Amino acid sequence: VTYTATINPLFQYQWSAVNGTVVSTNNLDSAEVVWNNTGPYAITLQACLSGACDSISLPIVIQPLPAAVAGPDQLVCSSTIHLTANVPNFGTGAWTQVTGSGTIQDTLDPNTAVTGINVGTSQYVWTISNPGCISELDTVTVQRDANPTPVDAGTDQTICASSVTLLAVTPT
Repeated sequence: VTYTATINPLFQYQWSAVNGTVVSTNNLDSAEVVWNNTGPYAITLQACLSGACDSISLPIVIQPLPAAVAGPDQLVCSSTIHLTANVPNFGTGAWTQVTGSGTIQDTLDPNTAVTGINVGTSQYVWTISNPGCISELDTVTVQRDANPTPVDAGTDQTICASSVTLLAVTPT
């Protein structure tokens, strides 16, 4: 993360970071900091003139990356499914369709319906975004198979013999 300050060329400046590493101070008006872990930290800028120093600290909270979980892949015969993603602890989640067919009913609802899915493979991506952070995403694949042939065992028969021929429909 890069931090900047308005500086006076008469002063001497020193950047420091608690639980972070200052990796670059190109013009002393900015500092690039690598934070070691998630949690609360601080960046400090000290300004000195003729031996007198003053500093200012800015508290920083580094949040963990949000984990996106789109739910399990699905094998269905129906043209309607329900997507079941995780609710973000922070940030915003959104569904997008990347392949196939269907209409996502509410793209911001982690547990939304998708209607109008045709036979074949469709993929939907759940993305969690938080300003200033890398977005996390996960994909769910839905395989819709054709509905089976309706069951028909043939017409009812009354028999007086020891064997019978069943006339069921051949499945497709």
